[in-house]
Amino acid sequence: MSNGYQDTIVEQTDLYTIATSTELGPAIPYKSLVHEDGRVNHGFTDYREHPELVDEIPEAAGKPGLLALLHILNDHNSVLMSLGCENDLFDAEFSTVDGPAVYIGGYIDVGYRDAALATEAKLLALSVAIMAHRKPLTEEWTKYELIVQPMKHFFGKAAHNLQLKILAYGPDAPKAWANFNAQCAEMAKTFERLSKTDC
Repeated sequence: MSNGYQDTIVEQTDLYTIATSTELGPAIPYKSLVHEDGRVNHGFTDYREHPELVDEIPEAAGKPGLLALLHILNDHNSVLMSLGCENDLFDAEFSTVDGPAVYIGGYIDVGYRDAALATEAKLLALSVAIMAHRKPLTEEWTKYELIVQPMKHFFGKAAHNLQLKILAYGPDAPKAWANFNAQCAEMAKTFERLSKTDC
């Protein structure tokens, strides 16, 4: 228990965690905001009718792997959609001489387009399927967190979302960003495969 919210681990390995949380996810739609540290969240944009506009997402500029993932999620044929994303560079807390010095911490909030599908059980099943297909390796220097949480609302309706966190490590910033993009690209392939079976 932390900050009044309850997190429950459903599945966990050294490389990923799948959990539920009582902490509320986003309210869709939401406006842009400026964080205390000066970072800008540009707000929610609905790409369901115009997925080609994904290329204009500021948080994905210069990040081809993340763009590939966002395109898959927002494809015309997808039952899913992106609700928001952020990413930034951080110092690795457990840095060693031969280990990672920094990491890119990023998240993509994922939801079902149909609020009736956006249940905790269905998103948990999706999370398990994602990691069963992705099968991350230790040498990839990446950890995943998949958190299913209730949303404040989804266009006025009750729904849950999946917050997909990717923590991609590297010995320096360029290699960490390269790793982050590679992980996002692999996750895009995973969602593309799942769209034909498990979504």
